[in-house]
Amino acid sequence: MYDLKLSITKACNLKCKYCHYITNIDKNALPGFFWKGILDQYKELNLSKYGLCSSGKKVTLTGGEATMHPDFWDIFKYAKELGFYVSLPTNGTYLTNDLIKKFKDYGVDDIIVAIDGKRENHDFLRGKGSFDLTVKGAELVRKHDIPLRITTCLSKYNYNDLPYIVELSHKLGADILIIFHYVEMGRGEKELPHAEMETDEIAESLKTIYELQCKYKDLALCTTTVPHYWAVLKKMEEKGLFVPPYYYKVFPGCRAVKDFVYVTSEGNVYPCPLIQKSIGNLQKTSLDKIFESEMAKIYADRNYFKECVNCKYKEICGGCKIRKTSLCPSLIEKTEAICKNLSC
Repeated sequence: MYDLKLSITKACNLKCKYCHYITNIDKNALPGFFWKGILDQYKELNLSKYGLCSSGKKVTLTGGEATMHPDFWDIFKYAKELGFYVSLPTNGTYLTNDLIKKFKDYGVDDIIVAIDGKRENHDFLRGKGSFDLTVKGAELVRKHDIPLRITTCLSKYNYNDLPYIVELSHKLGADILIIFHYVEMGRGEKELPHAEMETDEIAESLKTIYELQCKYKDLALCTTTVPHYWAVLKKMEEKGLFVPPYYYKVFPGCRAVKDFVYVTSEGNVYPCPLIQKSIGNLQKTSLDKIFESEMAKIYADRNYFKECVNCKYKEICGGCKIRKTSLCPSLIEKTEAICKNLSC
């Protein structure tokens, strides 16, 4: 499904050290009627016209914490009335039985909760006491039989916690674990400098992810800011080893523009939540005109990095455009070396 990610507010009850937003206050959030107008445009948008994923349409209501927008429920209800699959990311700390019941009554399709390691590391990154509240929130999601997804952001501080995060996600009943590799930006430039993993550490983490995927086959482990993991899956498929079912179903590698866009609380459209470069503003330009723009085409191009042009993994990877470099050929070379000894 194509995913229109709407960051309807910067407002948040936490100040995570690595957030791409610098502030957690939003005094000028665009009103509900603006977001409903964008949803109307999205409903009418012919995705196939632009060569985009057209197997369905998804809306992710995010922030900040989306529920802190004064018109959140009106926006949420309208998205469901238009027939969209609606996903709700949250830090999970404020979830209650009554709130989750309301989400379910409104028809939420999944809830995404962020867990960044063992209690000590999670609380260091997201705020003291947040770990226990988040886990409790995740448990309530499953209690109400709503599909649960977990996200985690790996940095030098917590990447050794990955096996714990996977095990906890499995115990909580999540069906997907979305793994970000930290890229310094926003609040992270001040609060979490020099915490990006080195190439060797990233390569080793891809090995660990695959080994854990073999152990927890009913929990899909996905990477975002390191699409090179698709090369691991490709090598494993060639060896006749296990690959998760999503390998054959979802858009592979870098999804910027091709499979999603991100709209900020000011209406700026980013190719990806973490590519902090606007390709248009929905207060000034329609959604279809933005998809027609040259900037959208540039970010959708799998030849964005010169290293990708002749790479055999281009169509399933494409590099991560958040960074200034593709991390290759070094990362792909290290990944291929690791794959030689991987088994399942």
